[in-house]
Amino acid sequence: MSAGRDDHAMTVREAFRAVVADRSWFKKTAIGVGIMMIPYVGTFWFTGYGLAWVRAAAWDPEAQLPEWQPVGPRLRTGLIAFVVSLIYSLPLSALMIGGVFLLIARGAFGLAEMASVWDFVVPLIAFTVGMTLVSVVYGVAIWPVFAQVALYDSIESGFDLRRIFGRVREYAAAYRSVFWRALAVGLVSSFIVLAGMAVVVGGMVFGVALLLPDEMAGLAWMLVMPAQMISSVLTGFASILAALVSYRLWAGYTRTAYGLDRLASMPDVAV
Repeated sequence: MSAGRDDHAMTVREAFRAVVADRSWFKKTAIGVGIMMIPYVGTFWFTGYGLAWVRAAAWDPEAQLPEWQPVGPRLRTGLIAFVVSLIYSLPLSALMIGGVFLLIARGAFGLAEMASVWDFVVPLIAFTVGMTLVSVVYGVAIWPVFAQVALYDSIESGFDLRRIFGRVREYAAAYRSVFWRALAVGLVSSFIVLAGMAVVVGGMVFGVALLLPDEMAGLAWMLVMPAQMISSVLTGFASILAALVSYRLWAGYTRTAYGLDRLASMPDVAV
């Protein structure tokens, strides 16, 4: 970044460069892919890791990616963020559950009246894409809450709405600047994941259907499962990398909104 430039003005390219500036960025990102495959614990661990980097980069813009250990503090921070996010996401969860219920009801009771199976598949795809977009927007919009959680590492800090949104109002330009950049990263990441699944898995399924003889159709899963694994690893790597870029962008907002650029040094906080 240019000298004297506000950290929240960091571009997506600069945030990406900040990630890959760490000589071990590939290794750390690959570890993140493996960690995210661990049920439940993986999500907490990665979130805590990301917020630890937000905290470190907010204090020191030259900070590199943290280590994945110590595990305990990472899990604790991730769990705090999860609890806070769960409360805020209740309306979105209700909307998703309601949509899924309507789709199931339509499939169970209205299938006989449909002209073709596409009458069910098209709404299903539209709902999936729509909820993905809403989830991305929500995930970006809630970041001022995570910024405060990253700094104070407590559940209470996530519900101090007066302070959180007071910072957003006072530094609205910084928030808008980071919001749109992070939203673009989130949308691109989601598109890569959906496209990867469609191309790799869908292409393999159709390929199996066209190439395998009927008597070998029962073995199709042996080809589909490796394709799914490859797709999961590749799209997972892209998703983790995009998330780290977003974390770095929001570290810039945190630094500006909480005036860390005007403080002399970082307090004794483990990252």
